[in-house]
Amino acid sequence: MSDFRIVPAPASPAPSDGASDGNPVGTASFGAPSFGTADLLPFLVLVDGWSLDSPSAGEEPVLAGPLARYVTDWGREGDLAVLGYSVPEEGENDSAAPTTERSAEPTAEGPATSSAEAPVGAAWIRRLPAEEAGAGWVSADVPELLVAVHPEHQGEGLGRKLVQTLLGLAKLTGVEAVSLAVDEANGALALFEKLGFASIGRGGHDEVLMLRSLTD
Repeated sequence: MSDFRIVPAPASPAPSDGASDGNPVGTASFGAPSFGTADLLPFLVLVDGWSLDSPSAGEEPVLAGPLARYVTDWGREGDLAVLGYSVPEEGENDSAAPTTERSAEPTAEGPATSSAEAPVGAAWIRRLPAEEAGAGWVSADVPELLVAVHPEHQGEGLGRKLVQTLLGLAKLTGVEAVSLAVDEANGALALFEKLGFASIGRGGHDEVLMLRSLTD
């Protein structure tokens, strides 16, 4: 079982009107001065394809579809993300880059950097206005949470660490609650319940709408 290092994603100012985030789709920029849409897109793609019964169509279709709202123009006010890195054990060969293998739970492949720099997990929150409401939307003041873990590291506690770290940072920034939607067949549902998320209704087709208060 791997050990993991959890770090906040680098801050990036929101792009000006009509401008892109400065990162071409498919280009990772972690370690550079900015962090943007392209860095989170591979994770979003694999969140989209969490089920073997419904694999994602890939980056371009996801970016052109409704899920793009969760990463487009990353750097808006309130955007917050954390990344998880595998810490190789002494003597372990970590030269192999993450693959695009699918699994039955939310998955993610790291951005296309060297394996030493590629995250193997990510969690992020974003506030959305009512007109951009997603399945996990509660209100414009409550950010939605997404999380993804590379299939090779699922079941090792990384998802829990990512969400716990993100919730702690969100609380420090004044966020009072976080919401999400998770398919009732997704094994991550049990994790969210253990982390204090409560079911408050239905978020969409076969999805459970959940809320986690941060004011306790």
